Amino acid sequence: MRGVVSLLALDGTDQVSTVEATGRLLRDHPEAALWCLTRGAVSTAPDDPVEDPDQARLWGFAQSAAIEHPDRWGGVVDVPAGDVDWAAALAVVGGSEDQVAVRRGGVFARRIVSAPAATARDEWRPTGSTLITGGTGALGAHVARWLARLGAPHLLLLSRRGAAAPGAAALVAELRERGSRVTVATGDAGDRDTLAAALAGLPEEAPLTAVFHTAGVLDDGLIADLTAPATPPSTGRRPPPRGTCTS
Repeated sequence: MRGVVSLLALDGTDQVSTVEATGRLLRDHPEAALWCLTRGAVSTAPDDPVEDPDQARLWGFAQSAAIEHPDRWGGVVDVPAGDVDWAAALAVVGGSEDQVAVRRGGVFARRIVSAPAATARDEWRPTGSTLITGGTGALGAHVARWLARLGAPHLLLLSRRGAAAPGAAALVAELRERGSRVTVATGDAGDRDTLAAALAGLPEEAPLTAVFHTAGVLDDGLIADLTAPATPPSTGRRPPPRGTCTS
């Protein structure tokens, strides 16, 4: 067997099976390369937005697979919603490009390009209150410091250990020294009542204007060693509260 093309993720419901199948292939068929197909996972132009953020996560997984097994990983091919040119999609399998999007207008390969320099008018500035879930963790603290440097008026740091988290007191002192008002709340961001209570305490003069989700559960490992119980936390962030819009 020279290679495998996985269609497991195309309907957007079976990402865990894709990860598991990759692990089994790496363990049991060392001679075969793996290609995965996704649908609506990437954008090729402003009028071609990402249709499925869950599918987009598999592109992140694909990059991990390519790093861990450069000699075994084939690539990932994204097709559009609706009618698909399957001949074009399958034609790129086995080619020199490993991150490809097939669209009605042609075939696109991923490239890194320089972004235009931001102007002062384009730069976003925090106003009111900003909620950071996992706010006392490593990622949350990094985001909080960045927001404080931008002049955030009020930061609400929500985490399961709250003020008892290691380094929380020093972080709060640092943020306040930078000029931001800081509130630390204890609770699970996935619990609706906990989140509602934290938001109810926001000052009237600083309503909620932005949310950064940095809460997560780490259970990592090499792809070839992943099993079903370990896969869900390894393939994404902690789910945000119901009704939350994320990007």
